[in-house]
Amino acid sequence: MLIMIAVGFWVIGILITLSRTMIPYGFEAETVRTTAIQQEHQPGRDDMILIRTDRRTLRVDPNAAACVKIGDQLTKPAWSRDIAGPSGATCELGWPKQLRTVVVVPILVAAGCGTYLFLARLLLARRLLPRPVRTAARSRP
Repeated sequence: MLIMIAVGFWVIGILITLSRTMIPYGFEAETVRTTAIQQEHQPGRDDMILIRTDRRTLRVDPNAAACVKIGDQLTKPAWSRDIAGPSGATCELGWPKQLRTVVVVPILVAAGCGTYLFLARLLLARRLLPRPVRTAARSRP
């Protein structure tokens, strides 16, 4: 049960990270009204960038924010990595660096914990198993 909960949180983290890339969203002639950058704990590294369009406000990563400007009309099908701007020029959305971390780190932690538990169980099994009793060989006259 605990493993299922951990996997659920892992998937939720991946989906949240993907939502910040604009890749899962579809746009049909939505005009970018404003962009805002709010600095967080590490300015320039974990800033929160908000893009407000006609229909919604999106929190995006810097790669996605670099593809749009105020006044652009965006057109993009959902799950496409290409955003078409007003002049027909396209910009390719990149995968965020945070996505690699969110996907890979839990796998490495789980593999490390699994290896540790396997080795601990193996060592405990060796210590807890009864050892065969050796008897002294009798000498015959």
